[in-house]
Amino acid sequence: MYYREASWPEHRLFSGPSVPSLRRCSVTCTEFLAQMTDYFDGQVEPGLLDEIQSHLCECHHCEVLVDTTRKTIRVYRNHEIYDLPDDVRERTVARIMAACKGHAHTVEKR
Repeated sequence: MYYREASWPEHRLFSGPSVPSLRRCSVTCTEFLAQMTDYFDGQVEPGLLDEIQSHLCECHHCEVLVDTTRKTIRVYRNHEIYDLPDDVRERTVARIMAACKGHAHTVEKR
């Protein structure tokens, strides 16, 4: 179950909770993921935005996802290019390809 503090100040978005008075939170991780693009575009209705922000206050996984996505967007907006050493690049490509091949076998079995 998901719970949130009944009156959660917006400035506490990424701070840990103090001693919350709990009530059931209506936004799940799956629902947040479905709204994530709109969240980053600022296109979420105010009531739902409050629920999403409450969810992010208590869900470490979604909080990490938002933080990582923000950092990724910042890198792309700044057009930063990161040169990787050849061995790191080769290992990374090899792992990605191995994961893709493993995923293809899983999909074929369905």
